Amino acid sequence: MKYVFGTNTTIKKRVSDGEVFKTAETDTTLTRKRYAAAERFAKQLGRVGAPLPFALYIAAIFAALTAALPVLLAFVSISHMLGLSEGFNISEYFSAYPVLFWVGGIGLIFALTVFILHKRISSKAEDSGKLDDAAAELDRVQSETDSTLGIPANTATADVIEFSYAPDGDSFTASGAVFSEVRVWSRSDGLRIAAIDDDSRCIVYRILKGDIKRISILAHGFDMGESPWNKEKAPQSDCFRKRGVSVFKYGQIALKYCCALEIEHGGEEYKLLFPAYELDTFCAMTNLPAPALPSRKELAAGESGSKEPIRPIFYWRLPKGKGISQIVSPTADYEFKSKHPWAFRLLFTLELIVCLTPLIIFLVAVAIPAKALDPFSGWALLGLMGGLITGCGFANIIGAWEHQYLGHWVTIALIISGGAAMAIGAIKLI
Repeated sequence: MKYVFGTNTTIKKRVSDGEVFKTAETDTTLTRKRYAAAERFAKQLGRVGAPLPFALYIAAIFAALTAALPVLLAFVSISHMLGLSEGFNISEYFSAYPVLFWVGGIGLIFALTVFILHKRISSKAEDSGKLDDAAAELDRVQSETDSTLGIPANTATADVIEFSYAPDGDSFTASGAVFSEVRVWSRSDGLRIAAIDDDSRCIVYRILKGDIKRISILAHGFDMGESPWNKEKAPQSDCFRKRGVSVFKYGQIALKYCCALEIEHGGEEYKLLFPAYELDTFCAMTNLPAPALPSRKELAAGESGSKEPIRPIFYWRLPKGKGISQIVSPTADYEFKSKHPWAFRLLFTLELIVCLTPLIIFLVAVAIPAKALDPFSGWALLGLMGGLITGCGFANIIGAWEHQYLGHWVTIALIISGGAAMAIGAIKLI
């Protein structure tokens, strides 16, 4: 099985499987013109939204935090002066901690300066008309691109899933999945899709009507990470949640399942994967019936892969190309959860128990008998932190069954360092 917008990472030539469907693309000159226009627009948009360096905003936030305590003490002092509180004199605190007030005052001035600069530069950039000029230039280049490639004006836009994958039997392991906005239109001989690749080339794909077989449901979870969201409505909206979109605390997006346009071309089977919220668009463009979307009960049952055996994957170091952020992301376990929902709950519970057990043992066996629960007892705190670190090491082992293992070296380092901290804490307290 191949995927139109998928790249097989197990073969030497890393190109999209959909290369065989390419029928036209922009030349080097027009591609460079597109890139320059897009860069100019992005630059002007940035000057309106966030004109200052990102590091300066972070510094301003920390500077404002340094001013929080002195400001709070000032309010309490005013409250005391008005007779609303007793026993507080800010001059005593200033005499005892002058650095705190000086640092807080400077931090407040710095944060206010950054805020004023942001407003002035942003307003100036918005009033200059450069953003409108950049947008008009981008529109002109887009019109030239459409004319060159024969793209009609009345095209529909839709998201497709672009990703890298490694075949795994009848399934695959995906990485780097993003929502890629494409333009879709139909012709008498089949379907046309215009997409922008990483090099700013506009590419037109042609899928012949005789090659298109059906639209089906692919019960495969996708971690979309922090992929750009291309729709006007928020991903938390009901129209998206009802079609398999999940949004987590820090904005990461995941798909519980997706749809697939099944294609047979040149003796090979292909699938064009797209989110279920684009089902109506692709059905209209292909005149194919829409498949029944899975119910919540079917998703919970994990019909797509619940019978697959669960095998742990161990290794010494992190796999190449897979960072820690991908493994510990709130959405990283979606593929495993979609296939083994009950096993996921069991393993998650075991991870929680194993993670907290060493901490509880130290608390019950050492800290409480030694009466060392004073919050200023450093040895008790060291032992409790060591217990938590040790538990994380053991929980990492269980993560191997979820294919979220951080490696033997991480496990060894966590268990040894955490165990040493527990031992030192216990020796000092007993």
